[in-house]
Amino acid sequence: MGSRHRFLARASVMVLAAAVAAPVTPAAAQTIEELVVTARKREENVQDVPAVVSALSGENIRALGGVSDTRDLVQLLPGVTFIEAASKANAEPNIRGAGQARLPNSDAAIGLYRDGAYIAGGNIGGRAFQRFDLFDVERVESLRGPQGALYGRNAVGGAINTITRKPGFSDSAEVTVGYGDHDTLVANGLFNKAVTDTFAVRLGFDHTQQSGCIYKRLDTGGCFDFMKYGAGRLAMRWRPNDRFDATFVADYSDMATDSGGVGFYRSAPRPFDTNDVNGRTSLNTAQSNFNFSFSYDLGWADLYSTTNHRRRDSAWYTDPDGLTGNAQALRTDKSETTFHETRLQGEADRLNWLVGADLFYLKDDYNIRERGLALLVNTMTMTTINPNSDLNTLLDSESYGVFGSVEYSLTERAKLQAEARYSYDKKEGEIIAVRVDGGPRYVDFPPGSPQARPSVSFENLSWGVTASYRWTPELMTFARVATAFRAGGFNSELGNPCNMPDEVPGTSCNLIDVPFTYEPEKSITYEAGLKSTWWERRLLLNANVYWVEYKDLLANLNNGIPPMMDPLNGAMFLANAGDAWALGAEVDLSVSAPLPPELGQLTFTANYAHQEGEFRDPPAFLTTVRKGNKVARLRNAQVTGSALYAKPITEDWILRASLTVRHESGGFQGAENNTILDDYTVFGGRVALESQHWTLSVRAQNLFNHRYFTNQGGTQVSPGLQEEYRLNDPRYVEATVTYRW
Repeated sequence: MGSRHRFLARASVMVLAAAVAAPVTPAAAQTIEELVVTARKREENVQDVPAVVSALSGENIRALGGVSDTRDLVQLLPGVTFIEAASKANAEPNIRGAGQARLPNSDAAIGLYRDGAYIAGGNIGGRAFQRFDLFDVERVESLRGPQGALYGRNAVGGAINTITRKPGFSDSAEVTVGYGDHDTLVANGLFNKAVTDTFAVRLGFDHTQQSGCIYKRLDTGGCFDFMKYGAGRLAMRWRPNDRFDATFVADYSDMATDSGGVGFYRSAPRPFDTNDVNGRTSLNTAQSNFNFSFSYDLGWADLYSTTNHRRRDSAWYTDPDGLTGNAQALRTDKSETTFHETRLQGEADRLNWLVGADLFYLKDDYNIRERGLALLVNTMTMTTINPNSDLNTLLDSESYGVFGSVEYSLTERAKLQAEARYSYDKKEGEIIAVRVDGGPRYVDFPPGSPQARPSVSFENLSWGVTASYRWTPELMTFARVATAFRAGGFNSELGNPCNMPDEVPGTSCNLIDVPFTYEPEKSITYEAGLKSTWWERRLLLNANVYWVEYKDLLANLNNGIPPMMDPLNGAMFLANAGDAWALGAEVDLSVSAPLPPELGQLTFTANYAHQEGEFRDPPAFLTTVRKGNKVARLRNAQVTGSALYAKPITEDWILRASLTVRHESGGFQGAENNTILDDYTVFGGRVALESQHWTLSVRAQNLFNHRYFTNQGGTQVSPGLQEEYRLNDPRYVEATVTYRW
């Protein structure tokens, strides 16, 4: 019996055992919070959704220490990992291994939504939530597994939706100030005003400034890392009656920071040099987001509409070789996205139905300017070439979709749901790649050539079928089959095809020729699971197993010439790496501990996930990806857990404490399997004293200061290890004071 079949057998036994287990009723304890989610675009209890859904309320997030970026959020989400790569600029979440292929102009494989609007897009910072997306949230919903039918927009591995708080119809306000490690000052505030019985306004601001150092520069002794962030929000809500409810939210933020960590050499334990001539490695981003949504009760159905517009201007400055000298690279990105969705939904005796349509536009202007690079000599022709160049990629992308869902109650216990989406995607671009001496960067593909003006379009029908059965009011099982679609695209780094016998493959021309375009990635997932509650909602136990079949899985590759060593001929590109499979099992547990009332309340959550997968038949031209290679970014083991404790200590004050843990092990960084992912275990915590008006808190991230490498690059020094690497952030401790009125 193969390892896959043994794993599925063990996982099936685990799920069945969880279903029939009969725990002994404990002493009285606090029930676990019931969360209402909109995972299927309608309100329902999270335990009633026949899919793998995790939800965190805003109060829960705050109690666990809060989040300020996507990395913080992922630390709290079971079954989700975070790809930090080489910079903050292109970091992104990853669910069940989806999201491993990420290069300029490619689509994220995880659907990122804010208030129901798709917000991903753009080459710098377009693959993760922005900080203002995580400010003043009501809840966060994470859907694991393909969501192509209802969510579309490349939700191959799943979707994450952050829901911000709407203005309320009562007056309230709060201000928080604090101080943390590395001379970090924080301040934020919220002001809610009910102007009339039908109109309310909510204002917010968020500010952080880090002026101290995690790392010092070798050349000047100053700080390598830094951060200054400021953001503001205006939200208005109009609810003239019980049938109509409209909300408008406007955000603006400005951030200046380092580009995301220091690089290290394994052969010399020191940070890369950055000198005064080059200036400080930096990432500057100014962005705005506007969202208008409304709901209207038509009587026979509910009408929902969401429109979102986002603009982001970024400048990312780096020292590409990491050494003292004049080499420098400046990447600028101007990205604009517009999303709109309209849907109708209603219900009858045994029927829940939903129909809708959406559109998405993306305009992106991405430029890479390289200067200070030494002249290159072609050893075959003995000619000297200036590699300093500009690579400008213009992208116009549009996507349209119509979708629908029907759920029918076959009996009081059995339900069947079917969902489908038709989508059309079109991408047009222009690649302008020139050297500073006026010649084309890619000799075989001068500006204006057909390859430099790509245009691709794709059509797709995604569908899903889910059957669920409620054995008792506390136990439900479900089985699901669903497909997903990730649009194809084009590569902007084209490399240099070999003109034999004058060039040497992998030295002065491509070892692997770059495909101009790549086809969509498709998948079908088979999933089975259970959801159960015990002891009158004092214990929740959910589990699932899944199998994924990928077709034309996308992978990050290079043409055999590392761009850092040869910036003129080196190229990173995306390609369809053939078919692959992946499987996994996940278990979620929440327990309200049976403590005597005088000892307070204690709640635990825990999640365990196992994943593995392999390539079946990579195409012959991808010589670095072989049959049997492991699918990248699949963690063999992942554990997420938290504990929350609360106890009144006086008539006016409550003590709250929390502890979080995150463990990941196994897996490879890329499809070539020559770079391992580092294993790690990190803890976080928070202790707070709260009264009606005050909160005094101390929180810690990476409590025990565990260090691990988040990304590797360069030459291989031993199996699985590369010469260059980046580390995670060290321990961070912050104290804050909040006043509410």
